[in-house]
Amino acid sequence: MLWPSVDIEGPFISQAIWVRSLQGGNLLRVITQKKGDPTMFYLGIDVSKKSCRYFLINQEGQKVKSFSLDNTHEAFQNLLKRLQELSIPKEDLLIGLEASGGFWENLYSHLKDNGFRVVLLNPYHTKKFREALAKKAKTDDIDALVIAQFLRTGEYVQSQVAEELIQSLRELTKLRYELMTERKNFQR
Repeated sequence: MLWPSVDIEGPFISQAIWVRSLQGGNLLRVITQKKGDPTMFYLGIDVSKKSCRYFLINQEGQKVKSFSLDNTHEAFQNLLKRLQELSIPKEDLLIGLEASGGFWENLYSHLKDNGFRVVLLNPYHTKKFREALAKKAKTDDIDALVIAQFLRTGEYVQSQVAEELIQSLRELTKLRYELMTERKNFQR
């Protein structure tokens, strides 16, 4: 359950969000922001093999827009157009996606190359946050919303992404292992 923003005496805007603790009790999480700060937006992306689900919320946690696009380069270009149409400055947008499978890599690189702030989240942490929010159903829309809400709390831990050279070496090593295994199987 989300509460609307509440103006209080002083230079801050506060908002409260109820989350269920892992022990079953309810916790109150307060999100505080200075008045006059730019409005932040959070884009949660649920990446799968064929498509990506996008869920955009504002700093109060209200839905701004949600949509799906294919997991292709053309769709990534379409995403950039959609974000430009919303007139959200890049510095006021935080984008998050899970590091699950290898499907996130192209989108992550595309967004980083275009100057966006992108946070790569550990799927285990996202799952625990979803459980704390008591979101038992698991759909692409809910996953994207949970990622956006997780970014909004500021309590995430960003996964480390290896440099391009290191990633290339990993891929070459994996390919060599697969070729050597295939060669042994062929020789039998």
